[in-house]
Amino acid sequence: MRVFHKYHDVPLSSKGGVIAIGNFDGVHKGHQTVLKTAKQIAKADNIPFNVLTFEPHPSQAFDREREPFRLTPVRSKVRVMSKLGIDNLIIMHFVADFYNMSAEDFIKKVIVGGLKASHLVVGEGYRFGKDSLGDTSLLQKLGEKYGFKVTVVPNLLNKEKERISSSLARFLLRRGDISKLKQMLGRYWEIEARVIKGNQIGRTIGFPTANLNTMDYATPRMGVYAARIGIPDKKDKITWFDGIMNYGSRPTVDGETVFLEAHIFDFSGDIYGRRIIVRPIKFLRPEMKMKGLEDLKNHIKEDIVWAKIILSDTAGGNAPFMIFNFDGDTDKD
Repeated sequence: MRVFHKYHDVPLSSKGGVIAIGNFDGVHKGHQTVLKTAKQIAKADNIPFNVLTFEPHPSQAFDREREPFRLTPVRSKVRVMSKLGIDNLIIMHFVADFYNMSAEDFIKKVIVGGLKASHLVVGEGYRFGKDSLGDTSLLQKLGEKYGFKVTVVPNLLNKEKERISSSLARFLLRRGDISKLKQMLGRYWEIEARVIKGNQIGRTIGFPTANLNTMDYATPRMGVYAARIGIPDKKDKITWFDGIMNYGSRPTVDGETVFLEAHIFDFSGDIYGRRIIVRPIKFLRPEMKMKGLEDLKNHIKEDIVWAKIILSDTAGGNAPFMIFNFDGDTDKD
């Protein structure tokens, strides 16, 4: 998969193909159904399979005061999409000139003039253009006008007949419902961020933690989780470790700032300043204020015992990274 940050950098050989368009935050099963449909069309017509997405997320661009809500910032999104058989991923920078563009100008300038699309694939609720005035009905009319086909993929529902959406995924994350979130994404949700210096209290009681800056992310329910922690090398090859994760303010030591911290079992390397990946696997307990550091230490020992039991189960922590496979099977990394 090749990645482009300007649509006019896409080579002529990659133009004229199918383009799946969307924000794809979370790259959940609904998104994957849109991408699967585009891939099938591209394969049948023997043309490139391209994806067009946006950075920053349009909602973030319109409301800079909004609390962080992203499920998959760009680095995570690219990692997931690289497994989906996409030929070219175009990540357009969502700036003022772009979001002030009318719906028809966007189609005329970017989709037809720039990328020479022969077929667009979008989800049922797709909106585009200034003030999101463009919808799928307008898109189909513009397709007739400018000579490209349009496929609108219906919403995907879960077993409870709920629409699979990024909003539902955020709700499940805030509730700590990791199992249902995994079903919706087709894989474990994960957070990737740089390790920063903490107050090192964990080290003093025998449980050193990696503290992460999560300011760009939607965040999970406060509490302790069994987790898998991935450490990428310089070539982005990831080594995975078992561990526990805590998201909270550490009330036992009168903490005020909310942190995400991970304790990696049987690990002694120096990872300060490095990016790591944390996958919460199962919620263990809510954050609590303990009687003191000794009480905290004993609770952490209990958390580790339960986490090791959960993570030793193939269906729990040691299951491979899984995505919704376009051919009906399960992909693994």
